[in-house]
Amino acid sequence: MFYSFPVTLIVTSVLLVYRILMGGSGMIMGIMVILTSSALGLLWKTQPRINVKKGTWIEYYTLGLAVHLMMCIYMVLLPKEVAFSTLINVGIPVLITYPLVTIIVGKLLSFQIIQNEQQVKIIQAEKKIRGIFDNAPIGIVNLTLETKILSMNKAFCEMVGSTSEALVNTFMTDLIIPDYPEEDTAVIHQMATNKINYFTGDRLLRRNDGQRIWVTLTVTRVDDTYKKETYFIATLQDVNSRKESESLNEYLRYHDQLTGAYNPKYLDEKETEWKNTGIYPRYFLLIDVNNLRIINDAFGFKAGDELLRKVYQGLYQTSENYGKIVRFKSSEFLLYVFNLEELKIDNIIRDIRFNLSELVVENVEVSVSI
Repeated sequence: MFYSFPVTLIVTSVLLVYRILMGGSGMIMGIMVILTSSALGLLWKTQPRINVKKGTWIEYYTLGLAVHLMMCIYMVLLPKEVAFSTLINVGIPVLITYPLVTIIVGKLLSFQIIQNEQQVKIIQAEKKIRGIFDNAPIGIVNLTLETKILSMNKAFCEMVGSTSEALVNTFMTDLIIPDYPEEDTAVIHQMATNKINYFTGDRLLRRNDGQRIWVTLTVTRVDDTYKKETYFIATLQDVNSRKESESLNEYLRYHDQLTGAYNPKYLDEKETEWKNTGIYPRYFLLIDVNNLRIINDAFGFKAGDELLRKVYQGLYQTSENYGKIVRFKSSEFLLYVFNLEELKIDNIIRDIRFNLSELVVENVEVSVSI
């Protein structure tokens, strides 16, 4: 019922030979029971309505009852002096208990078959996934929660210009050049602690030969309940050509044309990103140029433009390693920074005032309110 016809034929043949060798007065009965049992098992298996993988207890019970009812019938083949007593002493208990045993055995076998088939499907699925993983046209990397590389595909090795042996157990963070390190560190922490499970963005990838290429990096947290493991899957798509062609347009889109600072549109998009990740800058500094209107009225807008450019240059030189500068309004710049201590913020404010105090436009000293 559960195995193929060749297996049934082999087992039946072995049992027949064994029973014949045993001999005795019950040999004919034993041979008939073996043949009938095998035939009934095959008959049950060939019935369209019976699926051994989803067999119900009633199907197994009727099979067990049929097999052992025939067994009782074959007891008439025993010698007359023992046939009746055997039927009474053995046949009735067999008809009561053995069909129940058939149910138990049937359920156990069907469960084992289902388990084996599921295991085969899992292995086949893993092979398919491995094939997709190895031959995907984009870089794919499996990472620990600490971003240590566990495995990678061929595309990633080619992208980095290195071998899998050299890349295993290195850290992905050593290959990615972040736009803002503190921000990326915070995102990794949020993903590791399961506060967010997905991140995507364009990043610079450091190749083995020292070159840098732009990639779209997507990192997903995977909680594998089957293997009881948690890890990251990172995909990297080479977008270097697109980034190069878009670099000028992107610069114009997000930068103030006069000073080179970021513009309010850039700040709007960063605000959306902060809302999505839940990670915000720790400090915002608003720097207002005090004398802009006076210089514009007295010396014209060219002098005012020169004042704004000089203020931005002074701000950039002071804070380029700490944060980003946005031209917030006509006379206002916004500086935002992430994980700096209060003492360092005080130092930045002091340095800004010191650097800008030395600026002069049309003999007018530059002053700002912070």
